[in-house]
Amino acid sequence: MLYGFLCSQVWSYYETFPKDPTRIKVLVFYLMAVVTAQTAMNVHDVLITFGTHFSEVDALQKINLQWFACPIITVLAAFPVQMFYAHRMTLFSRSNLTKVIVVIVVVLALFASIASIISGVKVYQGQFEQSIFNEAVKFQEMWLVSSAVCDVLITATMIFLLRTSLSTGFQKTERMVFRLIRQLIEAGFITVADLCVFLSFPSHAYHVAICNSFPDLYSVTLLILLNGRPHASGSTSNTKVGLSWNVVPGTLDISHITTIPQSSDEYLPDSIHDVGVKDIARAV
Repeated sequence: MLYGFLCSQVWSYYETFPKDPTRIKVLVFYLMAVVTAQTAMNVHDVLITFGTHFSEVDALQKINLQWFACPIITVLAAFPVQMFYAHRMTLFSRSNLTKVIVVIVVVLALFASIASIISGVKVYQGQFEQSIFNEAVKFQEMWLVSSAVCDVLITATMIFLLRTSLSTGFQKTERMVFRLIRQLIEAGFITVADLCVFLSFPSHAYHVAICNSFPDLYSVTLLILLNGRPHASGSTSNTKVGLSWNVVPGTLDISHITTIPQSSDEYLPDSIHDVGVKDIARAV
């Protein structure tokens, strides 16, 4: 279900924003490729466990490709998305405090990535030796703790910056801010929930059910934010919007925002003049 929703979001993105910077298009394509690879691995494991080895109890205990599909693929999707949010934070505010938070986010994301990769390798080796598998649990804990702290820090900082830096008094702006905050809270809550399940059942793999959806959730959350820009700017559903990614910190300059109608019959509603909404769409 998540993969299907991601496919529709990616298609909508490339249709609606053909003039986006190449780096953003590459990021979207990269996330789609990573999630597709994980989905293929999960399908392979399901067919092996419940198809070719049906009714074999031992097959249920085999790791198959999950040592790569769960921890390593997850961090391959999470790290670039976390860096995307870190970069957005520097565009919202360039205060010394924000810079310190961004550095902490980057360090936590790098640490989580390294711990996740080591955890995946240890899980693969642990199939043959129990002591190595026990070491993998420690790296999994480090990975999930650092990743959860990183996501919570991103969520809290983005909420603070949205509420303080983009408060313009417009009702439409406030609704847009609330929508962004809700999405950020939902994304941060999932990583914390996975960590709680892992710490509650350290000797079981229950958390994998949540963790396996991380690449899809990270990607879908990012695509929802990207595709939400035309709604934020007040444009119609049949209007292609070119929103600048060059935000000048401390200003509300909107001179770089342009709207390209597909036909002469289309027009922009009066709400397009709500300055605050367009600034949020551009910063996101």
